[in-house]
Amino acid sequence: MPDLKSLIAELEAAKEGSRGLSDKVLLACEWTTSDGKDARERYWCSPGGKYYDWWDDPHARSRTGPPLKRPDPTRSLDDALTLVPEEEDWRLHQIRERWDGSWDVFLLCRGARHPDDADVQGNGATRELASCIAALKAREAA
Repeated sequence: MPDLKSLIAELEAAKEGSRGLSDKVLLACEWTTSDGKDARERYWCSPGGKYYDWWDDPHARSRTGPPLKRPDPTRSLDDALTLVPEEEDWRLHQIRERWDGSWDVFLLCRGARHPDDADVQGNGATRELASCIAALKAREAA
């Protein structure tokens, strides 16, 4: 698993999301990928065991029926929010744009003994990046 602190720093410095950053985020969140040399042999697997096609490769084939679109958390808010850990009952508290155009995302943990100690904040150039940062910080705190 990549070092979360350095990945968070990389996301905080990013101007926008990308496939490369999304790959790093998914790997940090316990996703796995095949090492197939042929496009038809490459896929992603979620921690829950679902298989996803390798990006939008027209040669890739779904392993479990209809193709599943691989999440792109640094460019999709919905995909980013799926990375928030469920074990500790984390929830989205607020998303807001700052005066400088960057975004803040606040997550709260209702399952903590002292909720103030279980708050995390992500700040990024886009709301998607800020959401990824907050989700990674929540995983780090868990």
